[in-house]
Amino acid sequence: MFAKGRDTRLKFDGAAVYTFAPMRLPVDFWDSTGGPFSYCNMTHLVELYEAGGITGKMICTERMAKVVLPHILTGEEKTAGEWLDIVYWQNRNNGFNGESAYEYGRFEFLIYDILAKMAGQPLHRYLGAEKDWLYAYGSGAGTSLTDEQMTKELEGFLKDGYKTVKMKIATNFGADLDRDIRRIALAREVIGPDIGLAIDANQYFQAEAALEFIERAAKYQIEWFEEPVHCCDFEGLDWLSKRSPVPIAMGESMRNHYMFREYLRCGVKHFQPCPSNMAGIREWMEIRDMAKENQITLTSGGLPYMASALIATADETARQEYLAPVEDMQREFLSVKWEIKDGRFILPDIPGMPFVVDLDYMRKKCLILRKDYYYPSTALRK
Repeated sequence: MFAKGRDTRLKFDGAAVYTFAPMRLPVDFWDSTGGPFSYCNMTHLVELYEAGGITGKMICTERMAKVVLPHILTGEEKTAGEWLDIVYWQNRNNGFNGESAYEYGRFEFLIYDILAKMAGQPLHRYLGAEKDWLYAYGSGAGTSLTDEQMTKELEGFLKDGYKTVKMKIATNFGADLDRDIRRIALAREVIGPDIGLAIDANQYFQAEAALEFIERAAKYQIEWFEEPVHCCDFEGLDWLSKRSPVPIAMGESMRNHYMFREYLRCGVKHFQPCPSNMAGIREWMEIRDMAKENQITLTSGGLPYMASALIATADETARQEYLAPVEDMQREFLSVKWEIKDGRFILPDIPGMPFVVDLDYMRKKCLILRKDYYYPSTALRK
């Protein structure tokens, strides 16, 4: 397992957590089994003050102050690996596939932001990337869009140079699958024959119904069929993977690499670990290496400002999802961010994480509700 920097000694003087006001998206986004998604998911930001003068910064949730900070603001000096292990095992009873695992992952990003800054390197380079870019694919085409709206969005993806686009299907829990087939046909017409087209069911189907649907859709040259069944329906996945004319993609709901071993056994040919939703960088790297060893396609969803640094460490076939209806707005609040050019993300040459939240701009927009401080020993709000 990846171990770089884990022997670096760290001591934390304090932390601060910003709470942001809800940021409403211009248009509600709907997928197959969820919606409306009405707000930007950038709700909190943590600053962690290391005694040597480096400040780590990471997007987080309100759970950061509950499940992480009390365990690290002790006034002690320990190695990065020891701090990571302490927080990991202190949250053991909360489960390794739930919200605490999710927040632990944010903490590991926070630690590696500090370590990369200490080394004076961009995070992706610190983690071993040999390139400063990664391929991406355009994602959106929510189920609530009209034909005209979907067409405009897809045309925008083509202008950005994406070689693959992804759309949602199974509108309103599969209420009108004929409509979904018609929308797939329209999408193929808009993007032409040379652009990849992926479809995402957000776990709606049972295995037999998923096979029936993908057999109808396959003639439109589907690159992958994402989350056709429940993320833990391993029996159904095994059955479907053996029969589907299109590769099955799974993984966005999982928080640790052990579950991807099950996907491998079920014949899943496309892994989708979301670094922003997982229990840490090392978990994602385990999945990356598993995919490479077994010739599995690798893409990542989740928040691009976190995931891009990891995808850059994989080979050139790996890609990052760009969910335009949500991410376009989030980019507005970043003073430093990746450039989108010719279907690729070009990562900025700054130490640490490849983004900077523009707090001054957010203050001007009255989007910072409060800033809570935490100190060693007590870890109580001051």
